[in-house]
Amino acid sequence: MRLHSDLLPFLDDLPDTDYGDPPSSRAASRARWVAATGAVAATDPRVKWADIAVPGGANRAGVPVRLYEPLKPLKGSGRKRGGYLHLHGGGYIQGDLETDHLRALQFAAEIGCTVISVQYRLAPEDPYPAALDDCYEALCWMAASAADLGFDAARLAVGGQSAGGGLAAALALLARDRGGPHVAFQLLLYPALDDRQRTLSAREMSNAPVFDSRKNALMWEHYLARVKPGDGVDYYASPARAEDLSRLPPAYVLTCQHDPLRDEGIVYAKRMMEAGVDVELRNAAATFHAFDSLASTTPIARQALDEQRRKLHEALTL
Repeated sequence: MRLHSDLLPFLDDLPDTDYGDPPSSRAASRARWVAATGAVAATDPRVKWADIAVPGGANRAGVPVRLYEPLKPLKGSGRKRGGYLHLHGGGYIQGDLETDHLRALQFAAEIGCTVISVQYRLAPEDPYPAALDDCYEALCWMAASAADLGFDAARLAVGGQSAGGGLAAALALLARDRGGPHVAFQLLLYPALDDRQRTLSAREMSNAPVFDSRKNALMWEHYLARVKPGDGVDYYASPARAEDLSRLPPAYVLTCQHDPLRDEGIVYAKRMMEAGVDVELRNAAATFHAFDSLASTTPIARQALDEQRRKLHEALTL
C-alpha cells in the first residue's frame, strides 16, 4: 500500500474505533477524533452557532442540531446566502456534533452559508431508518425555516462524510421521491452507499487505515439490524440499490484510494452521470478514509478541503 508522504506521520495516531462494540467505544473514539480534527472549543468571529432541537424525531423530543449562522452579509444588493445540511461520519454507529464541528464552522465562515449539522440517532440502539428519519426531519425544517434563517431555500445543499455521505445521498433520493424539499447539490465525501460489499475495494481492503473491510461489514450489520431476512434492503438504506438515479441534484463525489468504500462511490457517480446528473468525481490517490479530517493540517488534506469548499460555494452562489 502506497500512501502519500503527507499522511505517513499520522499513521501511528489514527483513531482506532471498535466497530464490534459501538456503545463502549464511543467516548474514547470521540475524544480521539475531536483531538485529531482540532475541533475542541473552535470558534470563529465570522459565525455564531448554537445547539437547538428541530421538531420531529424519536419520542417527540426533537432532533438535536447545531446551527451556524454567518455574521457578515453577503456582497451584492439583496442577495441571500445558501444553506447546507451537514451529516457527520462514524459508520452509522459513532460521531456527533463535536466530531464535525470544525468542518461545519469553516464552511459557514468561508462560504458564507447557513449550516445545520445533525446529531442523528445511532445504531445499533437505533438502526435504520432512525438516522435517515432524523435527517429528513432536519432537512424539512431547514427548508421551511429558510426565510427566518436568512438563506435561499432554492439553494439548499446536503452533504457529509462516510455514513453521512450515504445519508446525504439517501436524502436526495427521498426528497426526489416524496416531492419534498428542493435539494440543489450533493457533497458526497467517501460515501457509504452499498450494503452488498461486492466491489473489489470492499472485498480487498482488509488492511486499510482507519476503516477497513471488516469495519465496513460490521457497520452495515449494525445499521440494518432491523431488516428481517427475506424482506430485502431498500435503496433509502443503501442508495446504490436504487435503479433510477435520474432527476437527482448535481453532485461532487470524493473517493479515497485505500478505502473499502472507494469503488461504490465511483460506480454511483458514474451511474448518476449516465442518468443525466451533473457530477464531478474525484479519487484522491494514495489516501485513506477520512484523510481530509484526520490529517487536516497537511497540504494534501488542505487541498481536498479547499476543493470541497469551492465546489459547495459554486453550487450555492450560481
